Amino acid sequence: MRAFTFRQGAVPWPDGLTLLHVYALGEVARSPGLGALMASCREATAGEPLAHINDDRLHVTLCQVAVPARTIGAEQRAALGAAIGHATGGVTPFTITVTEPVRVLTGVLCGIADGPLERVRRLVSEAARSVLGQAAVGGDTGPLHMSESYAYADADDARVDEELRAVRPRRATVPVDAVHLVEVSADQATKAVSWQLIARIPLA
Repeated sequence: MRAFTFRQGAVPWPDGLTLLHVYALGEVARSPGLGALMASCREATAGEPLAHINDDRLHVTLCQVAVPARTIGAEQRAALGAAIGHATGGVTPFTITVTEPVRVLTGVLCGIADGPLERVRRLVSEAARSVLGQAAVGGDTGPLHMSESYAYADADDARVDEELRAVRPRRATVPVDAVHLVEVSADQATKAVSWQLIARIPLA
């Protein structure tokens, strides 16, 4: 495992820059199983060079806007929120299953087992492109996942794999009844991510 780098599209994310993202949030107050899973991850990998994501920052990324947030004014932000709401208005609330944690090249993440969120990701991305243009919206973020931690230094892969086998519970269900348009900042040194909420956009 090696150190993680936050990215703005294909390049490293500059310090001080904020970007607009759309998230499905992992709210542990509504999913005690998720809180237990993440707490067990932290305990199992204590001592590893991992920056664990706080419970109030757990999320699944649905869309990344690659242009700086400062270039997107209030009118465009409102139009973006409205377009996402219109696109997802026919989707009824659902639950997702967050799967067992796995080590990847630059940290630890959990997969998403269920299909409805993939449809929501597609709808959100299409809505964002309709408002901001094709080039403004970041590319594929890979398989849907919820990051648990980001590595800030090298670590032994086999050791981390063994530690993660002790995590219990192995899965958790998370309700999804809204998506969230947020303005995100990332700290490359501490591997911390934070955001300001722009709009909570409910599903049907």
